[in-house]
Amino acid sequence: MDLVGKSLQTLSEADLQLLISLSISENSKIEYKQQLPEKHNDAKHEFLKDICAMVNGGGGDIVYGIGEDRKSGKPTSVFGIELKNWDSESRHWKQLIDNGIEPRIHGWDCRTIELTCGRVALVLRLPQSIYGAHQVVAFDDYRFYKRVQASRHVMTYLEIQTALLFADANLKRARQLRDERVSTLANNSGYQILHQGPILALHLIPIGFDNPERNRSLTEWSEYLELAGPPGLTGVDHRYTVDGIMTFKKRDYTSLGYLHLGRSGVIEAVSTYIFRNPHNERFWRIDPLEEGLIRSLDDYVNLLKKQNVQLPVLLSATIINAQGYSLHFRSNTVIEDKLDKYIDRQILQLPEILIRDWQETEPIAKFVKPLIEGIWNSCGWSTAASYEGNERVPKDWIYCQD
Repeated sequence: MDLVGKSLQTLSEADLQLLISLSISENSKIEYKQQLPEKHNDAKHEFLKDICAMVNGGGGDIVYGIGEDRKSGKPTSVFGIELKNWDSESRHWKQLIDNGIEPRIHGWDCRTIELTCGRVALVLRLPQSIYGAHQVVAFDDYRFYKRVQASRHVMTYLEIQTALLFADANLKRARQLRDERVSTLANNSGYQILHQGPILALHLIPIGFDNPERNRSLTEWSEYLELAGPPGLTGVDHRYTVDGIMTFKKRDYTSLGYLHLGRSGVIEAVSTYIFRNPHNERFWRIDPLEEGLIRSLDDYVNLLKKQNVQLPVLLSATIINAQGYSLHFRSNTVIEDKLDKYIDRQILQLPEILIRDWQETEPIAKFVKPLIEGIWNSCGWSTAASYEGNERVPKDWIYCQD
């Protein structure tokens, strides 16, 4: 048992006391510190070594305000720390971490926990490296550190090489899973038999999704089913699968879309309804498509945040059965031209995005602009006419009916 896997925002003094009650020794995922690091250079250097080692060791928590037995590494009591100005302290930490370690660490976070004694404890949560290995560059160090069990050591050349290769392999496995799922959906063999027509498939795949230690219970996921649905839809029915749990929308014997939440943290969201066209013509109305895509991705990102899914996460969008479709419209600023403005392939893979930090996803319309622009580009347009710079500006489109 450790704190990893629990949402940082829900941690309380009871969680810290439980570490003491269960005599949870320091390990590769948790380290105890009675005091915050001091401000002199030696202390700053040691702080950066600890951060670097934890990230290179797979990520974990450093808890400040807990005393420990130096021999056994077991926590003894929750002393707490005096923290007069957390805003100033957090800015100091951020500057130190951002400038003292390369490559920059994305996705780290921290939280203060108020204690009954009037002091606070502080939990610094560090993600697994998305680059494989980081080095301390401050104080002319330039060494790579790694945490193994409860100790820290300088990484060897072989360890650094292995870490870099492993990081690349993790991303490749995420892409391979995406490709396998797209192929399955192209054969209409997904978690539901889908309604005929183009299919939007969204995949949010945590890098390291195949690590069984990160699996979550279906009970955890089921609590969030009402917070999201398939793209452009509200899920009505739900059921469990061997891989997770899903919500879906049926029409007759086929499905208009579904949202599947996997044990591993993988989200697969599929919709044919988002491409609905009352006249069954081979063009898409851009407003419902963009708005449904943006709103759904905002919901899914929030789901992953609430479940404390570890970053990074590969975000991918694919349109299946896309060949021959186009965007047909007129507006005050854009004159529709049908000539050659149609999608030239059956499976359209839109530009993928790697979520490295949850803050990057805000505002969501700006963050997912590469996906939206990919749709416009595939239909022959140089840019997304619905955007002005990085801001999406709704327009009064007039759709062609001929």
